[in-house]
Amino acid sequence: MPRTISGTNPSKMPGTVPRKRKANDHDAPPTPKLCPCGKHSIDESCKALTKKAELSMTLSTVNILVGTDRQMFTLHRDLLMIYCLKIREPLEAQDPEDNKLILPKVDPAVLAFQVSRLYSQNGFRSPIEVKKPNLCEEWLLADFLQCSTIKNRCMDALRKRVSIHYRDHGNQSPIPGFVERVYRDCPKDSLLRKFVTDCIVSQNPFRNHVEGSEKYEACKQLLEKYSELGMSIAMASGKVWDEEFPWGEEHRSAYMEKPVDLGLEWASIIRARQSEEDLKRLADSGCFRSMIELEHLARFTVLE
Repeated sequence: MPRTISGTNPSKMPGTVPRKRKANDHDAPPTPKLCPCGKHSIDESCKALTKKAELSMTLSTVNILVGTDRQMFTLHRDLLMIYCLKIREPLEAQDPEDNKLILPKVDPAVLAFQVSRLYSQNGFRSPIEVKKPNLCEEWLLADFLQCSTIKNRCMDALRKRVSIHYRDHGNQSPIPGFVERVYRDCPKDSLLRKFVTDCIVSQNPFRNHVEGSEKYEACKQLLEKYSELGMSIAMASGKVWDEEFPWGEEHRSAYMEKPVDLGLEWASIIRARQSEEDLKRLADSGCFRSMIELEHLARFTVLE
């Protein structure tokens, strides 16, 4: 019997003939693994399915052209339809092939800040010199777009600024220039007007400033220029603030718009776009976006 070298396979030795292996279960071709749906091979079909799912999960976008020079913002369509009720109807009625919306009266700089608030919860911060819009400009655009989320964030930012100003300077009436902008441009029944009016009432400028002083005269000129301001102050004077202030947290709800229910709004948009039967058909074909939208509809009931 020939000797073999330890660690070598006799069948590989020169002059030896490989022995035939008996057929057994190990010789059977491996069973392909299936994806969770049980219909596709992970090694083959699911590669294409995964790519299809990636494409399906990509939210559609729309190009918003703003200002006289038509500066373009590419934004997610569903996000705009949920948050900005003003442009939901135009987007819903839009031909799917027409992927743009023109808003010539919108200031690009103000819209840039509002977009950053929607996407990042914070205001836009740029490494270059950028004209930052004031809170009144941001609030006015949000009011035009009917975006309660941005209006509430502007109001919270204004409440914080007034609180800091009062902490640092004591009894001070709102800045006349800001008050004038609010009463000149904001709707009569706006919560921004209400907040400014309550601040004036709680910090009576004719009580806190010496008659004939610059601030006293500035407030007097505002009342002479805007009769609505005097009427609003008279109507709001029924509330006695004492040691409380309009910018206090306990009064926040009085100046907040009704928040958007994201779940219900998205469910409404999904149903307006496609029937549940179509969604089920697409989901059965492997469209992950349709699977997610169906699951969302199952959790949220759209209020008629």
